[in-house]
Amino acid sequence: MRLLKYFILASLCIISFYHFLLVIPLIIITIYNFKKDDFKIVLTIIIVFLVISGVGKILSPSLNGKYVGLIIRAEDNYIIVQTIRGRYYYGAKNNTFEAGDIISLKGISKQYAFGYIEKAFNFNEYLAHLGVKGELEISDMTKLFSNPLRIKQFKLFVLNSYTQETKILIEALIFNSKNYDSELIKNFLALDLIFLLSSSGVHLNFFMSVISGLASLFTIKREKLQVIPLFFVFPLWLLNIDKFIFYRIFLIKTLNYINKNKLNGRYDYLSIVAFSGLIFLTIDHYLLFNMSFYISYGLTLALYFSRPLLERFKKPIRPFILIIIIYAFILPIRISQNNYIAPLTMLLQIAIAPMLALFFVFAYLGVFLGGRGHLILDPFAKFITTISKLFPYLNFGFSAGDIGLIGSLVLIVMLMIVIYSIETKHTPLLKISAVLILINSLVIFAPIEILISDSIAFINVGQGDATLIQHKNISVLIDTGGSHYNDIATESLIPYFHSRKINNIDTVIITHDDFDHNGALSSLQNNFSVKNIVSNGNDFPFTIGSLTFYNLNNVDLYDDDNERSLIIYLEFMKKRWLFMGDASIKNEKNLIMNYPNLKADILKVGHHGSKTSSSLEFLQHVSPHTAVISAGVNNFYGHPHQEVLETLVNNNIRVRRTDMEGTILYQKWGL
Repeated sequence: MRLLKYFILASLCIISFYHFLLVIPLIIITIYNFKKDDFKIVLTIIIVFLVISGVGKILSPSLNGKYVGLIIRAEDNYIIVQTIRGRYYYGAKNNTFEAGDIISLKGISKQYAFGYIEKAFNFNEYLAHLGVKGELEISDMTKLFSNPLRIKQFKLFVLNSYTQETKILIEALIFNSKNYDSELIKNFLALDLIFLLSSSGVHLNFFMSVISGLASLFTIKREKLQVIPLFFVFPLWLLNIDKFIFYRIFLIKTLNYINKNKLNGRYDYLSIVAFSGLIFLTIDHYLLFNMSFYISYGLTLALYFSRPLLERFKKPIRPFILIIIIYAFILPIRISQNNYIAPLTMLLQIAIAPMLALFFVFAYLGVFLGGRGHLILDPFAKFITTISKLFPYLNFGFSAGDIGLIGSLVLIVMLMIVIYSIETKHTPLLKISAVLILINSLVIFAPIEILISDSIAFINVGQGDATLIQHKNISVLIDTGGSHYNDIATESLIPYFHSRKINNIDTVIITHDDFDHNGALSSLQNNFSVKNIVSNGNDFPFTIGSLTFYNLNNVDLYDDDNERSLIIYLEFMKKRWLFMGDASIKNEKNLIMNYPNLKADILKVGHHGSKTSSSLEFLQHVSPHTAVISAGVNNFYGHPHQEVLETLVNNNIRVRRTDMEGTILYQKWGL
């Protein structure tokens, strides 16, 4: 158990650099162990891992000159290079690099800043969690060593042998690469079952158990039986040399082998797992932010402590109880990632996981036989694809609020306490933990916040507009945003609505017919409940509940699409709000003439901060104290334009930007 304590302690040291609140349990553990026998070890671990975590943050991330780098990750459009100064990102479209290649590079580094939208995959966070310090601008690059295993070429050769449906599944399960444009992947995403489509521990352990079962039919010594499954997994590891799960399996199996055959089983399995975790964190502390590391070790510990509870049930029931425990452990993670829980996911997981594990075995054999196995794999893939088409129709469940990393950890700890109290028959502890979980569940799932607060959110949809107005149980969306690269509705808007515990939008107001303002409307209607759409200026003033929206633009006076944009005025939360859409300076002049007393506290700046809007005369007339600009990071148009920013600043108007802050939320509490 001491090794487990050291492992948890090392993890807390690393996370405390990113979440300051975790310094508190770190201090408590240190004080608690002050008079213990292993206090010196505890103190050493704290110092070592604080230093390991701190060095990366203290050292300058800049790189300038000539360096030798090892490519540790090679995707189709970028590579991650490990140099003596740290890890760096380099964008290289359609590159032929492989992990393991060594290059000589000359260049400089800069801070990376990639565009992102609310609730969607954030590439900036992804790189930060990998420990990437910056983006390289390379002036000269030479390959010094080429990894003889050219996985990309092998992958293309093998996949071309199969039908499209089989190819998608093999690419996901064997090569850990997913085609997110395919219907199959989208169907698995719909019910948050995408984690089943990878070389996960579930599939690998099933595969190794099959190999062990077959090997046991022969007269083979016990020591060799422990090694044979690893021998068969090794080729798959070579195909996924940058995937953590393989390193974990090989290290734990190796340590377990040494413990049983060389140390006479001196250490229990929990100590071996904890020791392997300490090794990994010492080598690369950024692994702690790898979801594979988190789930692998967290789930292993949860299942270990759940064994006595499982043994209380009859053998036929144990697999189902096991799946419930796994689902309960992963539940907080899913809440933090998706803000939505579909109850049928657990049942489908029970049905689909064995099928995919079996397909994984056949796919492995087919791939390493040079693209064979069509007679089994093709109909099997078609069957799985057909079943997946039902998933979108089963996607009903509950919205959940944001809980973040700390909230996820708290819930997991509470669940572990429940399991412990059931096993030890500690009734008072069980009651307390059950009450705390119930309270947390109410906070997470119950729409209490909606009923006692009003809010306006300028949602970060990249280069576009989408503004959510919430008044008690009424929700109005002004514009939907739109992108040719992302489905803004399913990837951003709907997950954000779930995080706000909104199950339907009462009205969508479309200011004008530009794709970056209404491009996501169709997808939103197809995937979410939208009761009403307003896009005609003649429908104003528009009232819903106690909210009244006014359109201040006479669209019939203009021919240009942007100038025909609705200009929405709203008085709400004791503030005056003016949403300019893509209105131009010509519109602004007419507003000044037609509404001489028009004032606004918060101005939604026209046309994403373009110099075609926001004239000095208009800003002085409306005199807002805050200007909100919705624009994408490093967008093609250069929005917001520098002239507009200078005009706003020179008039003492506070500027808030979604490309810099993300989603901007104004909220007022009270019944």
